Amino acid sequence: INRELTVSTQDFNSVDREYRRLYRLAGNIYERASARFSRGVFLYTNFQKHPDSSIQALIEAVDEFDFALSQQVFNNYPDRYVACLTQLGNTYRRAANEYLYPLSPDECRKKAMECFQGVEKYLSNRSGGDYPSLPMLHAENYANKAVLYYDLKEYGASLILYVKSAEIIKSEIKRFGFLFLWYPKNRMIYSSVIGSAYRSIKSIDGQNYRVLLGEIESIVDEVGYPDLPFSLRDINSSSTENITEYLS
Repeated sequence: INRELTVSTQDFNSVDREYRRLYRLAGNIYERASARFSRGVFLYTNFQKHPDSSIQALIEAVDEFDFALSQQVFNNYPDRYVACLTQLGNTYRRAANEYLYPLSPDECRKKAMECFQGVEKYLSNRSGGDYPSLPMLHAENYANKAVLYYDLKEYGASLILYVKSAEIIKSEIKRFGFLFLWYPKNRMIYSSVIGSAYRSIKSIDGQNYRVLLGEIESIVDEVGYPDLPFSLRDINSSSTENITEYLS
């Protein structure tokens, strides 16, 4: 995933022109799709800075991701394909909260769910291969669906997905120890998923979801809290010293 670039309102247009220029300079279909994807991420990240409106930024972001996916060149690059389809889903999820967006909130959330289901189908079709980040991409997608269900106040479904996501992360950390942290994508997903799950625990009334909350709390306690996002805590204490040294 591209590093998200945030800019001031004053700098928005100049940076946006550079993304458009990047597309014009692209020498092949992969570069063109990547340029449009990158502009989509920029628009999504800075949607409130768009000189016309936040809604226009989201409309344009959807167009950029749709174009990138339509080129089909990302299909053989799981990280890239999943990132693009995920960003499209997250853009629709964000658009659901924009009152004047052309689609209704329900339609936006339906499209977001279709994107996340598309990611799940894509990853399932690639299962059994030796691509090292597939489990973590599954974990990330479960968490994205969990956020969507949380928006819909379907807290039980949201927590079930967080449990699935956190279990994958725990399994991968147990499997690889501190080597797991060498891949930046894993570190990003780890921090994002555990942090999001932990915030959900703190914001949901636990009386109706005691079992699920207990499962997530147990996993989070083992894996590490957001303020120590890369600590293995008690999972692999023998390598904790190496991890601390590596991340310092």
